[in-house]
Amino acid sequence: MNNSAHMFEQIHALELDPNLFRIGQSKIFFRTGVLAHLEEERDLKITDIIIYFQSACRGYLARRAFAKKQQQLSALKVLQRNCAAYLKLRHWQWWRLFTKVKPLLQVTRQEEEMQAKDEELMKVKEKQLKVENELVEMESKHQQLLEEKNILAEQLHAETELFAEAEEMRVRLLTRKQELEEILNDLESRVEEEEERNQSLQNEKKRMQAHIQDLEEQLDEEEAVRQKLQLDKVTADAKIKKMEEDNLLLEDQNSKLLKEKKLLDDRISEMSSQLTEEEDKTKNLSKLKNKQEMMIVELEEHLKKEEKTRQELEKAKRKLDSEMTDLQDQIVELQTQTEEMRIQLAVKEEEMQSALSRSDDETAQKNNALKQIRELQAHLAELQEDLESEKICRTKAEKLKRDLSEELEALKTELEDTLDTTAAQQELRTKREQEVAELKKAIEEETKNHNVQVQEMRQRHSSVLEELSEQLEQAKRFKGSLEKSIQNLESDNKDLACEVKSVQQARAESESRRKKVESQLQELLSRAAEAERTKAELSQRSNRLQVDLDHMSSLLEESEKS
Repeated sequence: MNNSAHMFEQIHALELDPNLFRIGQSKIFFRTGVLAHLEEERDLKITDIIIYFQSACRGYLARRAFAKKQQQLSALKVLQRNCAAYLKLRHWQWWRLFTKVKPLLQVTRQEEEMQAKDEELMKVKEKQLKVENELVEMESKHQQLLEEKNILAEQLHAETELFAEAEEMRVRLLTRKQELEEILNDLESRVEEEEERNQSLQNEKKRMQAHIQDLEEQLDEEEAVRQKLQLDKVTADAKIKKMEEDNLLLEDQNSKLLKEKKLLDDRISEMSSQLTEEEDKTKNLSKLKNKQEMMIVELEEHLKKEEKTRQELEKAKRKLDSEMTDLQDQIVELQTQTEEMRIQLAVKEEEMQSALSRSDDETAQKNNALKQIRELQAHLAELQEDLESEKICRTKAEKLKRDLSEELEALKTELEDTLDTTAAQQELRTKREQEVAELKKAIEEETKNHNVQVQEMRQRHSSVLEELSEQLEQAKRFKGSLEKSIQNLESDNKDLACEVKSVQQARAESESRRKKVESQLQELLSRAAEAERTKAELSQRSNRLQVDLDHMSSLLEESEKS
Protein backbone atom coordinates (compact mmCIF):
# COMPACT_ATOMS: atom_id res chain seq x y z
CA MET A 1 0.00 0.00 0.00
CA ASN A 2 1.03 3.62 -0.64
CA ASN A 3 1.63 6.26 2.03
CA SER A 4 -1.39 8.20 0.78
CA ALA A 5 -3.64 5.19 1.41
CA HIS A 6 -2.28 4.87 4.97
CA MET A 7 -2.91 8.52 5.66
CA PHE A 8 -6.42 8.26 4.24
CA GLU A 9 -7.22 5.34 6.57
CA GLN A 10 -5.88 7.23 9.62
CA ILE A 11 -7.94 10.34 8.80
CA HIS A 12 -10.98 8.13 8.16
CA ALA A 13 -10.51 6.72 11.66
CA LEU A 14 -10.66 10.32 12.99
CA GLU A 15 -14.07 10.67 11.27
CA LEU A 16 -13.22 13.92 9.51
CA ASP A 17 -15.28 15.37 6.70
CA PRO A 18 -13.55 14.77 3.33
CA ASN A 19 -14.15 18.40 2.43
CA LEU A 20 -11.92 19.57 5.32
CA PHE A 21 -8.64 18.06 3.99
CA ARG A 22 -6.77 17.15 0.82
CA ILE A 23 -3.92 14.61 0.49
CA GLY A 24 -0.99 15.57 -1.70
CA GLN A 25 2.10 13.62 -2.75
CA SER A 26 4.11 14.41 0.40
CA LYS A 27 1.80 16.59 2.56
CA ILE A 28 -1.78 16.89 3.87
CA PHE A 29 -3.63 20.18 3.54
CA PHE A 30 -6.34 21.08 6.12
CA ARG A 31 -8.83 23.89 6.22
CA THR A 32 -8.53 26.58 8.86
CA GLY A 33 -9.39 25.43 12.40
CA VAL A 34 -9.05 21.71 11.68
CA LEU A 35 -5.52 21.39 13.16
CA ALA A 36 -6.56 23.21 16.36
CA HIS A 37 -9.52 20.85 16.72
CA LEU A 38 -7.26 17.81 16.27
CA GLU A 39 -4.77 19.13 18.87
CA GLU A 40 -7.57 19.63 21.40
CA GLU A 41 -8.74 16.05 20.89
CA ARG A 42 -5.14 14.84 21.33
CA ASP A 43 -4.81 16.72 24.64
CA LEU A 44 -8.07 15.20 25.87
CA LYS A 45 -6.89 11.69 25.01
CA ILE A 46 -3.54 12.25 26.77
CA THR A 47 -5.25 13.56 29.92
CA ASP A 48 -7.56 10.52 30.01
CA ILE A 49 -4.58 8.16 29.71
CA ILE A 50 -2.60 9.94 32.46
CA ILE A 51 -5.64 9.96 34.79
CA TYR A 52 -6.11 6.21 34.26
CA PHE A 53 -2.42 5.56 34.96
CA GLN A 54 -2.50 7.68 38.14
CA SER A 55 -5.61 5.89 39.40
CA ALA A 56 -4.00 2.46 38.81
CA CYS A 57 -0.84 3.51 40.69
CA ARG A 58 -2.82 4.93 43.61
CA GLY A 59 -4.95 1.77 43.82
CA TYR A 60 -1.81 -0.43 43.87
CA LEU A 61 -0.21 1.69 46.61
CA ALA A 62 -3.43 1.73 48.65
CA ARG A 63 -3.80 -2.06 48.43
CA ARG A 64 -0.19 -2.51 49.49
CA ALA A 65 -0.62 -0.18 52.48
CA PHE A 66 -3.84 -1.97 53.44
CA ALA A 67 -2.11 -5.38 53.38
CA LYS A 68 0.71 -3.98 55.50
CA LYS A 69 -1.77 -2.60 58.03
CA GLN A 70 -3.53 -5.97 58.18
CA GLN A 71 -0.20 -7.68 58.90
CA GLN A 72 0.54 -5.12 61.60
CA LEU A 73 -2.89 -5.70 63.17
CA SER A 74 -2.38 -9.49 63.19
CA ALA A 75 1.09 -9.00 64.69
CA LEU A 76 -0.34 -6.69 67.36
CA LYS A 77 -2.97 -9.28 68.21
CA VAL A 78 -0.30 -11.98 68.51
CA LEU A 79 1.85 -9.73 70.70
CA GLN A 80 -1.12 -8.87 72.90
CA ARG A 81 -2.03 -12.53 73.23
CA ASN A 82 1.52 -13.52 74.10
CA CYS A 83 1.89 -10.66 76.56
CA ALA A 84 -1.40 -11.57 78.26
CA ALA A 85 -0.32 -15.22 78.45
CA TYR A 86 3.07 -14.20 79.87
CA LEU A 87 1.43 -11.95 82.45
CA LYS A 88 -0.80 -14.84 83.46
CA LEU A 89 1.99 -17.46 83.57
CA ARG A 90 4.96 -15.50 84.88
CA HIS A 91 4.16 -16.30 88.54
CA TRP A 92 3.09 -19.90 87.85
CA GLN A 93 5.47 -22.44 89.44
CA TRP A 94 5.29 -24.97 86.60
CA TRP A 95 6.22 -22.29 84.08
CA ARG A 96 9.20 -21.28 86.18
CA LEU A 97 10.26 -24.93 86.44
CA PHE A 98 9.85 -25.35 82.67
CA THR A 99 11.93 -22.23 81.94
CA LYS A 100 14.67 -23.50 84.28
CA VAL A 101 14.64 -27.10 82.96
CA LYS A 102 14.51 -26.24 79.24
CA PRO A 103 18.09 -24.84 79.01
CA LEU A 104 19.38 -27.94 80.81
CA LEU A 105 17.86 -30.27 78.24
CA GLN A 106 20.14 -31.30 75.40
CA VAL A 107 17.26 -31.61 72.98
CA THR A 108 17.76 -27.98 72.07
CA ARG A 109 21.41 -28.72 71.28
CA GLN A 110 20.58 -31.48 68.86
CA GLU A 111 20.49 -29.04 65.98
CA GLU A 112 23.99 -27.83 66.81
CA GLU A 113 25.19 -31.41 67.16
CA MET A 114 23.53 -32.30 63.89
CA GLN A 115 25.28 -29.37 62.22
CA ALA A 116 28.60 -30.49 63.72
CA LYS A 117 27.98 -34.02 62.49
CA ASP A 118 27.03 -32.69 59.07
CA GLU A 119 30.31 -30.75 59.00
CA GLU A 120 32.18 -33.89 60.04
CA LEU A 121 30.40 -35.80 57.29
CA MET A 122 31.37 -33.12 54.78
CA LYS A 123 35.00 -33.34 55.93
CA VAL A 124 34.92 -37.14 55.67
CA LYS A 125 33.41 -36.87 52.18
CA GLU A 126 36.12 -34.39 51.16
CA LYS A 127 38.77 -36.75 52.50
CA GLN A 128 37.11 -39.60 50.64
CA LEU A 129 37.17 -37.54 47.43
CA LYS A 130 40.84 -36.78 48.00
CA VAL A 131 41.55 -40.47 48.55
CA GLU A 132 39.60 -41.34 45.39
CA ASN A 133 41.54 -38.71 43.41
CA GLU A 134 44.80 -40.10 44.77
CA LEU A 135 43.66 -43.58 43.81
CA VAL A 136 42.86 -42.34 40.30
CA GLU A 137 46.33 -40.77 40.14
CA MET A 138 47.88 -44.01 41.37
CA GLU A 139 45.93 -45.94 38.72
CA SER A 140 47.12 -43.53 36.01
CA LYS A 141 50.69 -43.88 37.28
CA HIS A 142 50.26 -47.64 37.35
CA GLN A 143 49.10 -47.54 33.73
CA GLN A 144 52.08 -45.36 32.84
CA LEU A 145 54.38 -47.86 34.55
CA LEU A 146 52.73 -50.69 32.62
CA GLU A 147 53.23 -48.75 29.37
CA GLU A 148 56.87 -48.12 30.28
CA LYS A 149 57.18 -51.81 31.11
CA ASN A 150 55.81 -52.72 27.67
CA ILE A 151 58.20 -50.23 26.04
CA LEU A 152 61.13 -51.75 27.96
CA ALA A 153 59.99 -55.22 26.92
CA GLU A 154 59.90 -54.09 23.28
CA GLN A 155 63.36 -52.57 23.66
CA LEU A 156 64.62 -55.83 25.16
CA HIS A 157 63.07 -57.74 22.26
CA ALA A 158 64.76 -55.38 19.79
CA GLU A 159 68.08 -55.73 21.62
CA THR A 160 67.75 -59.53 21.57
CA GLU A 161 67.09 -59.33 17.83
CA LEU A 162 70.17 -57.12 17.43
CA PHE A 163 72.15 -59.60 19.49
CA ALA A 164 70.93 -62.44 17.27
CA GLU A 165 71.88 -60.40 14.20
CA ALA A 166 75.34 -59.78 15.71
CA GLU A 167 75.74 -63.51 16.31
CA GLU A 168 74.66 -64.20 12.73
CA MET A 169 77.19 -61.64 11.53
CA ARG A 170 79.85 -63.33 13.68
CA VAL A 171 78.98 -66.71 12.13
CA ARG A 172 79.05 -65.13 8.67
CA LEU A 173 82.42 -63.55 9.41
CA LEU A 174 83.75 -66.91 10.59
CA THR A 175 82.48 -68.57 7.41
CA ARG A 176 83.91 -65.70 5.38
CA LYS A 177 87.20 -66.12 7.23
CA GLN A 178 87.26 -69.80 6.37
CA GLU A 179 86.45 -68.99 2.75
CA LEU A 180 89.24 -66.39 2.68
CA GLU A 181 91.64 -68.91 4.19
CA GLU A 182 90.65 -71.41 1.52
CA ILE A 183 91.08 -68.72 -1.14
CA LEU A 184 94.51 -67.89 0.31
CA ASN A 185 95.47 -71.54 0.25
CA ASP A 186 94.29 -71.74 -3.36
CA LEU A 187 96.27 -68.61 -4.18
CA GLU A 188 99.36 -70.03 -2.49
CA SER A 189 98.97 -73.26 -4.44
CA ARG A 190 98.49 -71.23 -7.62
CA VAL A 191 101.55 -69.14 -6.80
CA GLU A 192 103.56 -72.32 -6.28
CA GLU A 193 102.24 -73.69 -9.57
CA GLU A 194 103.15 -70.41 -11.29
CA GLU A 195 106.63 -70.61 -9.75
CA GLU A 196 106.97 -74.13 -11.07
CA ARG A 197 105.72 -72.93 -14.45
CA ASN A 198 108.19 -70.05 -14.35
CA GLN A 199 110.97 -72.51 -13.60
CA SER A 200 109.80 -74.71 -16.47
CA LEU A 201 109.68 -71.63 -18.72
CA GLN A 202 113.20 -70.71 -17.63
CA ASN A 203 114.35 -74.26 -18.40
CA GLU A 204 112.65 -74.02 -21.79
CA LYS A 205 114.36 -70.66 -22.29
CA LYS A 206 117.72 -72.27 -21.58
CA ARG A 207 116.87 -75.07 -23.98
CA MET A 208 115.86 -72.53 -26.62
CA GLN A 209 119.12 -70.64 -26.08
CA ALA A 210 121.07 -73.90 -26.48
CA HIS A 211 119.04 -74.72 -29.59
CA ILE A 212 119.73 -71.22 -30.95
CA GLN A 213 123.43 -71.73 -30.32
CA ASP A 214 123.24 -75.01 -32.24
CA LEU A 215 121.46 -73.20 -35.07
CA GLU A 216 124.18 -70.53 -35.08
CA GLU A 217 126.82 -73.24 -35.28
CA GLN A 218 124.96 -74.83 -38.17
CA LEU A 219 124.76 -71.43 -39.87
CA ASP A 220 128.52 -71.02 -39.43
CA GLU A 221 129.07 -74.44 -41.00
CA GLU A 222 126.78 -73.53 -43.91
CA GLU A 223 128.70 -70.28 -44.41
CA ALA A 224 131.94 -72.27 -44.49
CA VAL A 225 130.38 -74.58 -47.12
CA ARG A 226 129.22 -71.56 -49.10
CA GLN A 227 132.74 -70.10 -49.00
CA LYS A 228 134.09 -73.42 -50.20
CA LEU A 229 131.57 -73.34 -53.03
CA GLN A 230 132.64 -69.83 -53.91
CA LEU A 231 136.25 -70.99 -53.99
CA ASP A 232 135.17 -73.85 -56.21
CA LYS A 233 133.44 -71.33 -58.44
CA VAL A 234 136.60 -69.22 -58.62
CA THR A 235 138.62 -72.27 -59.48
CA ALA A 236 136.00 -73.20 -62.07
CA ASP A 237 136.25 -69.74 -63.59
CA ALA A 238 140.02 -70.11 -63.75
CA LYS A 239 139.58 -73.44 -65.38
CA ILE A 240 137.14 -71.88 -67.86
CA LYS A 241 139.70 -69.23 -68.71
CA LYS A 242 142.32 -71.89 -69.11
CA MET A 243 139.92 -73.81 -71.27
CA GLU A 244 139.31 -70.78 -73.43
CA GLU A 245 143.01 -70.34 -73.76
CA ASP A 246 143.19 -73.99 -74.51
CA ASN A 247 140.34 -73.46 -76.98
CA LEU A 248 142.28 -70.65 -78.57
CA LEU A 249 145.33 -72.79 -78.54
CA LEU A 250 143.54 -75.97 -79.27
CA GLU A 251 140.80 -75.10 -81.70
CA ASP A 252 141.21 -78.43 -83.06
CA GLN A 253 140.32 -80.07 -79.85
CA ASN A 254 137.24 -77.79 -79.45
CA SER A 255 134.97 -80.04 -81.30
CA LYS A 256 135.98 -82.88 -79.11
CA LEU A 257 135.42 -80.95 -75.98
CA LEU A 258 132.04 -79.44 -76.97
CA LYS A 259 130.21 -82.28 -75.40
CA GLU A 260 132.25 -81.94 -72.25
CA LYS A 261 131.60 -78.20 -72.29
CA LYS A 262 127.88 -78.71 -72.52
CA LEU A 263 128.04 -81.08 -69.61
CA LEU A 264 130.05 -78.56 -67.61
CA ASP A 265 127.56 -75.80 -68.46
CA ASP A 266 124.75 -77.94 -67.20
CA ARG A 267 126.64 -78.60 -64.01
CA ILE A 268 127.41 -74.87 -63.58
CA SER A 269 123.75 -73.97 -64.01
CA GLU A 270 122.80 -76.55 -61.43
CA MET A 271 125.46 -75.26 -59.05
CA SER A 272 124.28 -71.63 -59.54
CA SER A 273 120.69 -72.64 -58.83
CA GLN A 274 121.87 -74.45 -55.73
CA LEU A 275 123.85 -71.36 -54.68
CA THR A 276 120.81 -69.11 -55.11
CA GLU A 277 118.71 -71.53 -53.08
CA GLU A 278 121.33 -71.63 -50.35
CA GLU A 279 121.48 -67.81 -50.31
CA ASP A 280 117.69 -67.67 -49.90
CA LYS A 281 117.90 -70.22 -47.10
CA THR A 282 120.58 -68.17 -45.33
CA LYS A 283 118.40 -65.06 -45.60
CA ASN A 284 115.40 -66.92 -44.15
CA LEU A 285 117.55 -68.30 -41.35
CA SER A 286 118.80 -64.80 -40.50
CA LYS A 287 115.21 -63.54 -40.40
CA LEU A 288 114.18 -66.42 -38.14
CA LYS A 289 117.18 -65.69 -35.92
CA ASN A 290 116.10 -62.06 -35.56
CA LYS A 291 112.54 -63.15 -34.78
CA GLN A 292 113.75 -65.60 -32.16
CA GLU A 293 115.92 -62.93 -30.57
CA MET A 294 112.87 -60.62 -30.38
CA MET A 295 110.81 -63.43 -28.87
CA ILE A 296 113.54 -64.04 -26.28
CA VAL A 297 113.54 -60.33 -25.34
CA GLU A 298 109.75 -60.40 -25.00
CA LEU A 299 109.92 -63.55 -22.89
CA GLU A 300 112.47 -61.88 -20.60
CA GLU A 301 110.16 -58.86 -20.23
CA HIS A 302 107.21 -61.16 -19.43
CA LEU A 303 109.31 -62.95 -16.86
CA LYS A 304 110.21 -59.64 -15.23
CA LYS A 305 106.53 -58.67 -15.17
CA GLU A 306 105.61 -62.03 -13.65
CA GLU A 307 108.26 -61.55 -10.96
CA LYS A 308 106.78 -58.13 -10.20
CA THR A 309 103.26 -59.59 -10.01
CA ARG A 310 104.59 -62.32 -7.76
CA GLN A 311 106.10 -59.71 -5.42
CA GLU A 312 102.81 -57.78 -5.43
CA LEU A 313 100.93 -61.00 -4.65
CA GLU A 314 103.27 -61.64 -1.74
CA LYS A 315 102.68 -58.09 -0.47
CA ALA A 316 98.90 -58.53 -0.82
CA LYS A 317 99.20 -61.85 0.98
CA ARG A 318 101.02 -60.16 3.86
CA LYS A 319 98.36 -57.42 3.97
CA LEU A 320 95.63 -60.04 4.00
CA ASP A 321 97.38 -61.86 6.84
CA SER A 322 97.57 -58.62 8.86
CA GLU A 323 93.92 -57.84 8.11
CA MET A 324 92.94 -61.37 9.08
CA THR A 325 94.71 -60.94 12.42
CA ASP A 326 92.88 -57.61 12.90
CA LEU A 327 89.58 -59.28 12.05
CA GLN A 328 90.30 -62.06 14.52
CA ASP A 329 91.02 -59.46 17.21
CA GLN A 330 87.78 -57.66 16.35
CA ILE A 331 85.86 -60.94 16.49
CA VAL A 332 87.33 -61.63 19.94
CA GLU A 333 86.32 -58.12 21.05
CA LEU A 334 82.82 -58.64 19.65
CA GLN A 335 82.57 -61.94 21.52
CA THR A 336 83.57 -60.23 24.76
CA GLN A 337 81.05 -57.46 24.07
CA THR A 338 78.32 -60.03 23.39
CA GLU A 339 79.13 -61.79 26.65
CA GLU A 340 78.94 -58.45 28.49
CA MET A 341 75.63 -57.72 26.76
CA ARG A 342 74.32 -61.11 27.86
CA ILE A 343 75.33 -60.38 31.44
CA GLN A 344 73.65 -56.97 31.27
CA LEU A 345 70.53 -58.53 29.78
CA ALA A 346 70.43 -61.07 32.62
CA VAL A 347 70.77 -58.22 35.15
CA LYS A 348 68.01 -56.29 33.41
CA GLU A 349 65.78 -59.34 33.35
CA GLU A 350 66.28 -59.64 37.11
CA GLU A 351 65.43 -55.95 37.49
CA MET A 352 62.34 -56.43 35.34
CA GLN A 353 61.29 -59.37 37.50
CA SER A 354 61.76 -57.23 40.61
CA ALA A 355 59.75 -54.43 38.95
CA LEU A 356 57.02 -56.95 38.10
CA SER A 357 56.98 -58.15 41.71
CA ARG A 358 56.76 -54.52 42.82
CA SER A 359 53.90 -53.91 40.42
CA ASP A 360 52.16 -57.00 41.84
CA ASP A 361 52.68 -55.56 45.33
CA GLU A 362 51.22 -52.28 44.09
CA THR A 363 48.17 -54.07 42.73
CA ALA A 364 47.78 -55.87 46.06
CA GLN A 365 48.06 -52.56 47.92
CA LYS A 366 45.59 -51.04 45.49
CA ASN A 367 43.14 -53.86 46.14
CA ASN A 368 43.61 -53.40 49.89
CA ALA A 369 42.98 -49.67 49.51
CA LEU A 370 39.83 -50.41 47.50
CA LYS A 371 38.70 -52.81 50.21
CA GLN A 372 39.33 -50.16 52.84
CA ILE A 373 37.39 -47.64 50.75
CA ARG A 374 34.51 -50.06 50.55
CA GLU A 375 34.69 -50.58 54.30
CA LEU A 376 34.71 -46.82 54.79
CA GLN A 377 31.71 -46.49 52.50
CA ALA A 378 29.94 -49.17 54.52
CA HIS A 379 30.95 -47.36 57.69
CA LEU A 380 29.62 -44.11 56.24
CA ALA A 381 26.37 -45.88 55.42
CA GLU A 382 26.21 -47.08 59.01
CA LEU A 383 26.88 -43.54 60.21
CA GLN A 384 24.11 -42.27 57.97
CA GLU A 385 21.81 -44.91 59.42
CA ASP A 386 22.84 -43.79 62.92
CA LEU A 387 22.10 -40.21 61.95
CA GLU A 388 18.72 -41.22 60.61
CA SER A 389 18.03 -43.09 63.86
CA GLU A 390 19.12 -39.98 65.79
CA LYS A 391 16.81 -37.88 63.64
CA ILE A 392 14.00 -40.33 64.45
CA CYS A 393 14.85 -40.05 68.15
CA ARG A 394 14.87 -36.29 67.80
CA THR A 395 11.43 -36.35 66.20
CA LYS A 396 10.24 -38.60 69.00
CA ALA A 397 11.66 -36.20 71.59
CA GLU A 398 9.97 -33.31 69.83
CA LYS A 399 6.72 -35.24 69.85
CA LEU A 400 7.18 -35.90 73.58
CA LYS A 401 7.94 -32.23 74.05
CA ARG A 402 4.76 -31.31 72.22
CA ASP A 403 2.78 -33.80 74.29
CA LEU A 404 4.25 -32.33 77.46
CA SER A 405 3.43 -28.81 76.31
CA GLU A 406 -0.12 -29.90 75.52
CA GLU A 407 -0.40 -31.54 78.91
CA LEU A 408 0.99 -28.40 80.54
CA GLU A 409 -1.56 -26.29 78.70
CA ALA A 410 -4.28 -28.69 79.78
CA LEU A 411 -3.02 -28.47 83.36
CA LYS A 412 -2.94 -24.71 83.08
CA THR A 413 -6.53 -24.64 81.90
CA GLU A 414 -7.52 -27.03 84.65
CA LEU A 415 -5.72 -24.88 87.21
CA GLU A 416 -7.46 -21.81 85.90
CA ASP A 417 -10.83 -23.58 86.03
CA THR A 418 -10.41 -25.15 89.43
CA LEU A 419 -8.64 -23.21 92.14
CA ASP A 420 -9.36 -25.72 94.87
CA THR A 421 -6.82 -28.47 95.38
CA THR A 422 -8.42 -31.83 95.85
CA ALA A 423 -6.99 -35.23 96.56
CA ALA A 424 -7.61 -36.33 92.98
CA GLN A 425 -5.68 -33.35 91.67
CA GLN A 426 -2.82 -34.10 94.03
CA GLU A 427 -2.72 -37.69 92.79
CA LEU A 428 -2.73 -36.47 89.21
CA ARG A 429 0.03 -34.03 90.08
CA THR A 430 2.12 -36.78 91.65
CA LYS A 431 1.53 -38.99 88.60
CA ARG A 432 2.49 -36.16 86.32
CA GLU A 433 5.60 -35.47 88.38
CA GLN A 434 6.54 -39.15 88.18
CA GLU A 435 5.98 -39.12 84.43
CA VAL A 436 8.11 -35.98 84.13
CA ALA A 437 10.87 -37.63 86.20
CA GLU A 438 10.71 -40.76 84.02
CA LEU A 439 10.84 -38.63 80.91
CA LYS A 440 13.85 -36.79 82.32
CA LYS A 441 15.59 -40.09 83.03
CA ALA A 442 14.79 -41.39 79.54
CA ILE A 443 16.07 -38.17 77.99
CA GLU A 444 19.26 -38.34 80.08
CA GLU A 445 19.82 -41.98 79.08
CA GLU A 446 19.26 -41.13 75.43
CA THR A 447 21.71 -38.24 75.70
CA LYS A 448 24.29 -40.51 77.33
CA ASN A 449 23.82 -43.17 74.64
CA HIS A 450 24.04 -40.50 72.00
CA ASN A 451 27.29 -39.15 73.48
CA VAL A 452 28.76 -42.65 73.65
CA GLN A 453 27.82 -43.29 70.01
CA VAL A 454 29.31 -39.96 68.97
CA GLN A 455 32.57 -40.76 70.78
CA GLU A 456 32.71 -44.21 69.18
CA MET A 457 32.10 -42.66 65.77
CA ARG A 458 34.85 -40.12 66.38
CA GLN A 459 37.27 -42.84 67.44
CA ARG A 460 36.40 -44.87 64.34
CA HIS A 461 36.88 -41.84 62.12
CA SER A 462 40.23 -41.04 63.73
CA SER A 463 41.44 -44.66 63.34
CA VAL A 464 40.29 -44.77 59.71
CA LEU A 465 41.99 -41.45 58.98
CA GLU A 466 45.24 -42.66 60.59
CA GLU A 467 45.15 -45.85 58.50
CA LEU A 468 44.52 -43.84 55.34
CA SER A 469 47.40 -41.48 56.16
CA GLU A 470 49.72 -44.45 56.75
CA GLN A 471 48.65 -46.01 53.45
CA LEU A 472 49.24 -42.71 51.65
CA GLU A 473 52.72 -42.44 53.16
CA GLN A 474 53.49 -46.01 52.11
CA ALA A 475 52.20 -45.25 48.60
CA LYS A 476 54.41 -42.14 48.44
CA ARG A 477 57.45 -44.15 49.57
CA PHE A 478 56.70 -46.85 47.03
CA LYS A 479 56.25 -44.15 44.38
CA GLY A 480 59.69 -42.72 45.20
CA SER A 481 61.29 -46.17 44.99
CA LEU A 482 59.55 -46.78 41.65
CA GLU A 483 60.78 -43.45 40.30
CA LYS A 484 64.33 -44.33 41.35
CA SER A 485 64.07 -47.75 39.69
CA ILE A 486 62.66 -46.10 36.54
CA GLN A 487 65.58 -43.65 36.47
CA ASN A 488 68.04 -46.52 36.88
CA LEU A 489 66.34 -48.42 34.06
CA GLU A 490 66.46 -45.32 31.83
CA SER A 491 70.19 -44.89 32.52
CA ASP A 492 70.74 -48.59 31.77
CA ASN A 493 68.78 -48.21 28.53
CA LYS A 494 70.95 -45.24 27.54
CA ASP A 495 74.11 -47.25 28.25
CA LEU A 496 72.77 -50.14 26.20
CA ALA A 497 71.91 -47.77 23.35
CA CYS A 498 75.49 -46.42 23.40
CA GLU A 499 76.87 -49.96 23.41
CA VAL A 500 74.58 -50.93 20.52
CA LYS A 501 75.78 -47.88 18.58
CA SER A 502 79.41 -48.86 19.21
CA VAL A 503 78.66 -52.43 18.08
CA GLN A 504 76.96 -51.08 14.95
CA GLN A 505 79.98 -48.86 14.24
CA ALA A 506 82.32 -51.83 14.68
CA ARG A 507 80.04 -53.83 12.42
CA ALA A 508 80.15 -51.09 9.76
CA GLU A 509 83.95 -50.93 10.03
CA SER A 510 84.20 -54.72 9.69
CA GLU A 511 81.89 -54.60 6.65
CA SER A 512 84.03 -51.86 5.06
CA ARG A 513 87.15 -53.91 5.72
CA ARG A 514 85.43 -56.98 4.33
CA LYS A 515 84.55 -55.03 1.18
CA LYS A 516 88.16 -53.87 0.87
CA VAL A 517 89.41 -57.45 1.26
CA GLU A 518 86.90 -58.63 -1.35
CA SER A 519 88.04 -55.90 -3.76
CA GLN A 520 91.67 -56.89 -3.15
CA LEU A 521 90.78 -60.53 -3.73
CA GLN A 522 89.03 -59.60 -6.96
CA GLU A 523 92.12 -57.67 -8.04
CA LEU A 524 94.30 -60.66 -7.18
CA LEU A 525 91.96 -62.95 -9.08
CA SER A 526 92.05 -60.61 -12.08
CA ARG A 527 95.84 -60.53 -11.89
CA ALA A 528 95.94 -64.32 -11.65
CA ALA A 529 93.65 -64.51 -14.69
CA GLU A 530 95.97 -62.13 -16.55
CA ALA A 531 98.95 -64.27 -15.51
CA GLU A 532 97.16 -67.35 -16.80
CA ARG A 533 96.40 -65.53 -20.05
CA THR A 534 100.04 -64.49 -20.42
CA LYS A 535 101.04 -68.04 -19.59
CA ALA A 536 98.71 -69.37 -22.28
CA GLU A 537 100.09 -66.84 -24.76
CA LEU A 538 103.66 -67.83 -23.82
CA SER A 539 102.78 -71.49 -24.23
CA GLN A 540 101.26 -70.74 -27.64
CA ARG A 541 104.34 -68.77 -28.64
CA SER A 542 106.61 -71.54 -27.38
CA ASN A 543 104.60 -74.04 -29.41
CA ARG A 544 104.93 -71.81 -32.45
CA LEU A 545 108.68 -71.49 -31.85
CA GLN A 546 108.96 -75.23 -31.51
CA VAL A 547 107.07 -75.63 -34.78
CA ASP A 548 109.35 -73.07 -36.43
CA LEU A 549 112.41 -74.77 -35.00
CA ASP A 550 111.19 -78.13 -36.22
CA HIS A 551 110.61 -76.62 -39.63
CA MET A 552 114.06 -75.01 -39.61
CA SER A 553 115.65 -78.24 -38.47
CA SER A 554 113.88 -80.07 -41.28
CA LEU A 555 115.06 -77.45 -43.76
CA LEU A 556 118.61 -77.69 -42.47
CA GLU A 557 118.50 -81.45 -42.70
CA GLU A 558 117.24 -81.19 -46.26
CA SER A 559 119.97 -78.67 -47.07
CA GLU A 560 122.59 -80.92 -45.50
CA LYS A 561 121.27 -83.90 -47.43
CA SER A 562 121.32 -81.93 -50.64
